[in-house]
Amino acid sequence: MESFSEFYVSCNPPLLPVGVSSVITDVTNELGESIIEVLYEPENSWFKFISAVHDRSAITCWMHKRLDQLLETEVGLVNEGEDQDEDQDEDNCTDFKYRPDIQVLTEKPHVIPYPSLQHISADIIEQYDPFKYPDHIKHLPHKRTWRGPEGLEGVTISRLLSKFEPLLPALLGPSGIETLGELTNCRISHNLQGSLCYIGTDQGPSALDAATRKLSTFASLMDSPSATTSHLIYTEKKEPVRVCYVWTTHIGLSKMTYVDPECSNLEDEYKRIAGAVTLRIGVANNKGLPIPDSTTYPTAEPRAFGRKQTDFHPFEGYTYGNKRSGTTAVKDQKRPLQCFQTEQPGISRKQLAAVEARCAPNTVKEAVDNNSSAHPSRRKPKAQKNTRAAQKGKEELESLLQHRESVAMWLGDIEPDEPPEAPNEVDDDEEDVAPFPTSAIKHPQLIELQDSSRSEEGPRQQTEQNLMDMFDGPIDTPVLIPGPQVNDSEVVFGKQIDELKRFFNTMNQKAAPESSWADIASRKNAATKEKKDTDFGQNVRVKVVPGMDVPEITLDNEGSVEVSFDAEKKLHDLLEIFQAVPGRVSVQAKFGRVCIKGIPPAEVYLNPSPNGPFESIGAKAKWLNDNNPYVEFYPILTTSATEANLISQITGGRASWILTENRVFYEFVCTEENGIYPQKQLVVNVDADTFTHECLPLSREMSQAFIHCTQHAWDVKLSVLHRDMAQVTEDFQKFAASLVQSLDIKTNEIGEIVIHVEPKDATKWGVDRVRVHHEAKYRNGAKGPSYLTTTMVRVVERFPNATKKQYRGQLVPVAVPGSGRVGQWFEATISSVRAEHELQENVGLELGEKTSWSSDSLERHGAFRAICEPAIRMVRHMDTVGNSNANGHGTRTDQPFFDAVEDSRKRAKNYSYW
Repeated sequence: MESFSEFYVSCNPPLLPVGVSSVITDVTNELGESIIEVLYEPENSWFKFISAVHDRSAITCWMHKRLDQLLETEVGLVNEGEDQDEDQDEDNCTDFKYRPDIQVLTEKPHVIPYPSLQHISADIIEQYDPFKYPDHIKHLPHKRTWRGPEGLEGVTISRLLSKFEPLLPALLGPSGIETLGELTNCRISHNLQGSLCYIGTDQGPSALDAATRKLSTFASLMDSPSATTSHLIYTEKKEPVRVCYVWTTHIGLSKMTYVDPECSNLEDEYKRIAGAVTLRIGVANNKGLPIPDSTTYPTAEPRAFGRKQTDFHPFEGYTYGNKRSGTTAVKDQKRPLQCFQTEQPGISRKQLAAVEARCAPNTVKEAVDNNSSAHPSRRKPKAQKNTRAAQKGKEELESLLQHRESVAMWLGDIEPDEPPEAPNEVDDDEEDVAPFPTSAIKHPQLIELQDSSRSEEGPRQQTEQNLMDMFDGPIDTPVLIPGPQVNDSEVVFGKQIDELKRFFNTMNQKAAPESSWADIASRKNAATKEKKDTDFGQNVRVKVVPGMDVPEITLDNEGSVEVSFDAEKKLHDLLEIFQAVPGRVSVQAKFGRVCIKGIPPAEVYLNPSPNGPFESIGAKAKWLNDNNPYVEFYPILTTSATEANLISQITGGRASWILTENRVFYEFVCTEENGIYPQKQLVVNVDADTFTHECLPLSREMSQAFIHCTQHAWDVKLSVLHRDMAQVTEDFQKFAASLVQSLDIKTNEIGEIVIHVEPKDATKWGVDRVRVHHEAKYRNGAKGPSYLTTTMVRVVERFPNATKKQYRGQLVPVAVPGSGRVGQWFEATISSVRAEHELQENVGLELGEKTSWSSDSLERHGAFRAICEPAIRMVRHMDTVGNSNANGHGTRTDQPFFDAVEDSRKRAKNYSYW
């Protein structure tokens, strides 16, 4: 194949437009068959040629002769002794940089002195355009050149676009420069070297500005890492430790690791897991020799499971809704979420029951009956024996309620005396969640008071909240002191023997000079011998600075802090390039197991020896990052709902996890049958309650960083995921609508749902597989910076007699954990509230534009810390999760036979130089 060359011929002194026209005309007439393109760049005063490689020398020689001939006839040397031209500006004569370096001899010159070229008029500059731009651009009214990559060493237009092409295959693709031109209504091309862009348009200067801005955006992110894999090593030891490779079979992790059941070859994949290694820390045995940590898994004997599994708590009692084929989505009948909701103010039944305890028995019974008359199905109204007494009791109750409401309003008008909020290192205010009732949050350190006098009245009486008044909410910040023991005396508000009428008559008294709740007192705890400074009593108001009520929890040792800092920096680098990437972008920390494959057996620990395969953490991490061995990450944590419920009970920082959102949806993975490999796959997610749907591309993991936890069963993977929304075409959206329209869901005789899909539209798309996702989202406090998402995935097994155009299958029944069959599993991830909010901007981002957020701004607001810190905290306490795992695939590996004795002989053999 004939190769082409792009080369330049410089011209000094520069040529005027008439001179450029003359030279180009002559060279075209003389060597037109050899020249593919010739242009002139007035900024650099050179001609640019594109020709075959073997014609380059002939064109260069001809140009040198032609330019020498032109200069000999029109240019002479400057005589310093002679006076300058009369019409030349005197100021310019005195300044050396404006003095011409040549003397023009003709009246109609083709050349111009270089100092004069710097001050040439705009009209003359426009005359260069026919020779400056390629043929398909020079006729356009608005033109511009872009030289951005010239300032970057080794960067060309092709490399610039190829860096973003893997991130945006549907938007850029192979013809990325043309796509960028269509987006801005411009025609864009570049020179052969890729160092210069020619841009032209008939839409006005704004289109040129848009095109150059997009190119400059891409160029500004050329130094950002993309599609990288890195490794971090985490230990809990404070002193320096050494690590080594250990076979997963030797510590029991191989049989506890699950593979996605729809893997192409499960048997081979489990063999590869058995032949993989993991990193463990080294300790000294009784002889002082280094050996790996002796911890094996499972850490405890797996508990015996019954026939029926425990429900996954966020979806306890959930039932799938049925749907007939041909029906549409129901948008207004969404099931209520099973999570904490804000209670609306008003008089509830619990408050009413508390009031009844202070009233006469007849009055109480009458009040309850009247209150229950609105719900005849729950309680039948009883016949009243004394109508007059009942009416009197009702009036007294209404008066009592009015008095209590006035007390609540009076106390609510008093503003608490609190200092201003202290700044936090992590921004917690980026997304507010509705406040949760304190009574619904069960925390082992919070006070739960019980009025024993009321509990004695009967089991139906509810435990009274720690309230100053029964219509006020509980105290916002609980006192972190031990709760009362069972044998403690009762704790009441005010005097123990209280008369309601006398109490309400005191409303005419003036309030205390200081703004406080009231004189709330409690009896001293008899079991407490020594009174501490924090023992304020159980009803005493405590002044708390927001954000400082709980001492800040720091990571336990320097290793944790260092790994967390390195992980945050890694996320900062991984996310930087996504400032210019449209689509759905997410950053997360995912729990799972890292298996390193392809490590030679000689480098894996086998027996104690003075020269064992131990290395320092820094050396091992450097080797992993430099050599990048094949690493596989398995995110299935467990198949047991009982163990999955433990995940949300492990705190990740300052507060416990609070359920804020849950949803159930069907995931239809669809494949296009067009004969092209690999086949294109897109996703249709259908809400299980409303049957609304959304079309999505498959998420692609663009960058990742593995945190090897050398003392625990699970590891952490930091990753940036991206969905290129441009892959969703119009024909697929029509197919998705037809799919949902034909969706038929019903429950069979064994209690599992059966799914039948048969889209009506004639299309190349078909359903490949179906899964059901139960997704529960937690937040660490009402305004915490982190999200914990636990997902239960259930597999839908396809019936073998279904055709390609239709899909029929049923949910795989949930098997007993440890049976080896994976029909249901659980995964968990940590994400940042701030990052999720900021990354929404990428969804509507235009190609070549840049987001308002940056990695630096996310780091300043603690977004990366909100991901890394909870993940490292939680992974230390997750060893019990997965104790019931048993894939049933034994210890057969894909490794060749290894003779350790022969290998040790070879390593110990002395070699002579000669």
